[in-house]
Amino acid sequence: MTVQTLTPFYPYDYIIFYRWTSPDGTYERGRVIARLVTEMLKKRSRQVWLDQLEMQRTTTPTQVVGKIAEIFLKVPQVIILAGPGDWLRFSDSNDIHRWEWELSLQSDKKIWLLQYGLPEGMCALSDTELSKSLRGHCPRIAELASKKDIQARVLTMDNIDEILREITEAY
Repeated sequence: MTVQTLTPFYPYDYIIFYRWTSPDGTYERGRVIARLVTEMLKKRSRQVWLDQLEMQRTTTPTQVVGKIAEIFLKVPQVIILAGPGDWLRFSDSNDIHRWEWELSLQSDKKIWLLQYGLPEGMCALSDTELSKSLRGHCPRIAELASKKDIQARVLTMDNIDEILREITEAY
């Protein structure tokens, strides 16, 4: 008798988490970068779940959390986008982006951290540097991150094709 290992079927290849607005709440850079990454992944024949394409701005926070939790079970990989200042609100235990990080870090899913908007020439953080950087904003997330192999990359317009190729080929 031959035993076959079943590979789970996922309707999406990735879910993308990001901060909608800048720390001052005025600039939607996270939304723009998330949309760009999503569209480029779709051109590589990948299925991406992105909240702004699936929900309305009027969706209640409870509905948002419920939908994210449901979809999270249906993806093998997580892409977290991080711009300057995005971690400042992690001190708020009710911050949805903090919850998305915690959810991701407590899972067995592969996590890609794409940092954007950084000074030119800045390199991706090592696992140790990432944990240390997060510790100043949320010790809980820092602790979880220290136990996870996070694929951190710096995303720029010059390397976006290369980074997204790496992500899709690692699938």
